[in-house]
Amino acid sequence: MVRKLYKFDQITLEPQTRSLKRGLENIDLAYLPATILEILLKAAPDPVNKEDLKRLAWDLPYVDDTNLRSAIAELRSALGDHGKKRGTKTEFAIIGTRKKLGYYIIPAVSVVEDEPASDVHAVNTPPEPPSDDEAVQPNEVSVQTPIPAARKRLKLVAGLAIASVCLLLVALYLKGFSSRGASLTKSVAVLNFQTMGGESDLAFEEGMTEAIIVRLKRIKQVRVLPLVAVRPYRGGTKVPQVVGRELKVDAVLEGHIEKTVDKTRVTVHLVDSQSGSDLWSEVFDEPTSHRFEIEDNIATRVAQKIKPSLTGQEKILLSKHDTENEDARRFYDLGRAAWSTRTTAGLTQSIKYFEQAITADPNYARAYVGLADSYAQRSSFGFAVNAPRAGMPKARQAIDKALAIDSELAEAHATAGFIAFVYDWDLTAAQQHFQRAIELDPSYHTSHQWYAHYLIASGKPDEALDEIRRAQGIVQNVPIISATEIWILYYARRYDEAIEIGRSQVSDKLQNFGPAHVFLGFAYEEKKMYKEAISEFQKSIKPDDLQAVPLACLGHAYAVSGQRDKAQAILQELKNPDTEKYPFVSAFLIAVIYIGLGDKENAMFWLEKAEAEKSGWLVELNVDPRFDPLHAEPRFQALLNRVKQPKSPQSSEAKTTH
Repeated sequence: MVRKLYKFDQITLEPQTRSLKRGLENIDLAYLPATILEILLKAAPDPVNKEDLKRLAWDLPYVDDTNLRSAIAELRSALGDHGKKRGTKTEFAIIGTRKKLGYYIIPAVSVVEDEPASDVHAVNTPPEPPSDDEAVQPNEVSVQTPIPAARKRLKLVAGLAIASVCLLLVALYLKGFSSRGASLTKSVAVLNFQTMGGESDLAFEEGMTEAIIVRLKRIKQVRVLPLVAVRPYRGGTKVPQVVGRELKVDAVLEGHIEKTVDKTRVTVHLVDSQSGSDLWSEVFDEPTSHRFEIEDNIATRVAQKIKPSLTGQEKILLSKHDTENEDARRFYDLGRAAWSTRTTAGLTQSIKYFEQAITADPNYARAYVGLADSYAQRSSFGFAVNAPRAGMPKARQAIDKALAIDSELAEAHATAGFIAFVYDWDLTAAQQHFQRAIELDPSYHTSHQWYAHYLIASGKPDEALDEIRRAQGIVQNVPIISATEIWILYYARRYDEAIEIGRSQVSDKLQNFGPAHVFLGFAYEEKKMYKEAISEFQKSIKPDDLQAVPLACLGHAYAVSGQRDKAQAILQELKNPDTEKYPFVSAFLIAVIYIGLGDKENAMFWLEKAEAEKSGWLVELNVDPRFDPLHAEPRFQALLNRVKQPKSPQSSEAKTTH
């Protein structure tokens, strides 16, 4: 029988057998990518739109773009079509993309007819069994020919031997598969679940994602990334295999939601980060009102796949709910979505949502943690729009309630440690809470971040760097975690390293993240690279930002670079602020400009005012290089003692710039 062959770019596809070769070399390709390739070849040179590809390749009523992108990525990889970067775009050589038109074959395609070869290599397709009426092969003995008894015994022995070998190979394969499956369970990323075919509901989607993450974290010996680590991939075009490799996890779980008033369908896939193949997939249908049951079922099934030998305790924890109240959960999800914006408006709105969650369920520990986080963020460091004494007592009250409800909640201990550190100035309590949080959940990156600050303030720079790098090992795409390394290096007096890392970060992933520019500016200042420092501080100032921190840092840079008039102008602006523009200006920021101007007396005066307001900036005052000129002052040392900080191991004379 004559066969039809498609040839392109030295590659040949025989559709009948799905044999794919480059020259004489076989190319292994899974069934779906091979099907897509055949569809594109038949249409060449015209493109095939996405909807037609999904309909023709899958022949299923529900297939999303993620499935298609994954198959296209696998097809390109098999063909060696890895693409080349051209600015912000990637150009491919074989499988092209036309905006709004679909995918197409770029090289010229020829169709030829040929006699079938004897060494056809099928693409992941099992051979068809012979038909019942198929003719007897040459040299085979007819069933009507008598066979000697010895020959019968020989055939029986040979058959048994072949069967034994087959069983052995199957056993070894299953053992290898089981071993490989176990290795895949070491780390998992749960991507943001997304609504398909309807209006997106961010709070619902992230809430379901986080709930599944929280449950899976209860499995021992499995690392599950936090929601903040996968949030940058929301709505992106990267296939799960690529995301998994970038996040350095063994498997990725993705979910797609179809929701109506009465019914919710969630389709989930567990994808191998190395091969891109589905390790498992399932569809969950439940009434929309049974949201907790959907989350329980998904978490349990995923847990069974990544760790088949669950303990009894783990099975119980997988179905543990933080609340049984649907309204409380909904308000909590809305609160976390608002909180994650880290804007003044978002933090204000999050407080309202968390309070509504607590009203719906007064025993909802996580809602109290959320409320404490919101009050604490609004009253400390760069996010401060309230005086610490106005917000921190409310934060502490909320976190005390959370711990009273659930003393095993890692997030609650981390926040309790933060409050003890930056507001109570109780280093012993702070250390205990941070260490307990890390013990309960080693994958909670924020515990490591805040503990790093505690360590640098305690005069342990090497340990602080180790701790922030542990946080970076957990999450690679969280701006504040990446930027904190620059901050810690600055406090550690390792300015060259801070500049090297800072330059790399602000030119790439932290280009629009203000704090990174501020921290880099700090390091430039200490190297007397004032022009560069001023540029970084200017980049960090945004018209719609209500924070006075970048402006105060710019004022200090102007002062130490000899531009005193500009420094004085900023000083007066912050001493008499427009409250709509700057709702709260810490006295510490005024002291920063005064010390830059060389006015020690006024610097001390405003530092003592910062002490009275309980400024969180004072906890790292002992390692802040800007205040080295005050270290010999008795009033300064007395202030350090009052905020329970150890005396700085470095004086201004011993200051280093390595």
